[in-house]
Amino acid sequence: MPLTLSTTPNESWPANSKVTLDRLRRAAKPTITLSGNVDTDNLTDGAVTTAKTKPGAFFYVLATGTDAITITLTPAPVAALVDGVVVRFKANSDKTSVATLTITGCTPTARPIRKRGGGALDANDIRDKQLVEVVYNSTLDASGCWEILAPVGDESCRYALDTGTTDSYIVTLSPALIALVKGMVIRFKAKTANTGACTLQVNTPTPASKAIRKYGNLELADGDILSGQYVEVVYTEEDTFFLLSPIAPANLYAADAGSTDAYVVNIPVFLSAYYAGLVVRFKANTANTGTCTLALTVPKADGTAGTTNLGNIEIKKRATANLNDGDIRAGQIVEVVYDGTYFQLIGDVGGGFTSAQLAVPAAGGAVPVQTHGLGAVPQVISWVMVCTDALGDAGYVLNDEVPIENFFSNASAPLFYPSQSLTSLELRRCNVTDQYVGNKTTGAQATTVDTKWRLKVYARL
Repeated sequence: MPLTLSTTPNESWPANSKVTLDRLRRAAKPTITLSGNVDTDNLTDGAVTTAKTKPGAFFYVLATGTDAITITLTPAPVAALVDGVVVRFKANSDKTSVATLTITGCTPTARPIRKRGGGALDANDIRDKQLVEVVYNSTLDASGCWEILAPVGDESCRYALDTGTTDSYIVTLSPALIALVKGMVIRFKAKTANTGACTLQVNTPTPASKAIRKYGNLELADGDILSGQYVEVVYTEEDTFFLLSPIAPANLYAADAGSTDAYVVNIPVFLSAYYAGLVVRFKANTANTGTCTLALTVPKADGTAGTTNLGNIEIKKRATANLNDGDIRAGQIVEVVYDGTYFQLIGDVGGGFTSAQLAVPAAGGAVPVQTHGLGAVPQVISWVMVCTDALGDAGYVLNDEVPIENFFSNASAPLFYPSQSLTSLELRRCNVTDQYVGNKTTGAQATTVDTKWRLKVYARL
């Protein structure tokens, strides 16, 4: 029979009864009696029961299995999984590969656990004893999956070695991506230097090469990515990869450390080999006496101490002509471009204009106009920053000269804007107070102090 609730009225007192504290208390307490049994029809689907309301029973259980996770819930949430079913479990081990989850008594079984809109789990994304919360999503994966709501235990870098060819970079990530996701960051070690526009292909279900761009949507220039360089890109809404890692220096500069007619420049950037379009500037230690060579030494590929010599390359002028005596003078800033066979000397040979050291202008300012006296518009102009602080700055030491192209503003834009005319050279600073340069030793971005540097310009026809 149904449940019956009966109430006994308050106690009544005979006439002329003595009022006592005990009687007053009993008079205020009616008696309530609950009797009868609960029948089946008293419970409906979704009715609240003790098992559903007791603490700790909201679809939570300890998991079993390593990467094939199984949990048993009492009662089972549903016979067939539907969107929005949420379960919680405590992991019993670190997950070392793509993980699946099965709920005993529910179909479908063994559905993958995904993250970030369908991305596969990486090793250790779920850690031993971690409390994990997942929600069922029938459309995120082809056959349905569990989308992880809990924070992942270990956000892994998506990194692999490049296995492609020049200008066609290819990386194979493990575990493989389900798909490229907007905002996804990928890192790889380039096997070759780029020679202009290039692409990156990542192992997706439908492999496709995507263009690598810089500065919004510009194609890369020669040498923006160097052989052996660690490259970081982000996948964008434009279906391209945007280059996040610093652009490889287009103009490498150092003082000559060689001997007469055998110039040697120690570059603090790793290169595996010379590539066409490579621009190098150096301050010659000696004048040449005819035919001469240039060799670059670079850090060792394995990171150990010492350097690797990339080999002697002959310096030519006007395509294939040998240099004459004095075409390069002691103390001269020399600019050469590798054409695939030779280093080509840029501009007219011999002589030129060298300014005194000039104060670095304030934001929006300019250095005094420099009259070069060359009689024509110079073809080769080298503005450099000279470190003048005895303690150095950003890894550079006293008297180090660094091309102004290496300095930039806090908007990642050039810091200085040069111009030249028939009679003079000018240099203006952008209207930004901050000034950055790559640390000479580590390459990391560093803020520089204006008072520790001076400007200087070299020019020749």
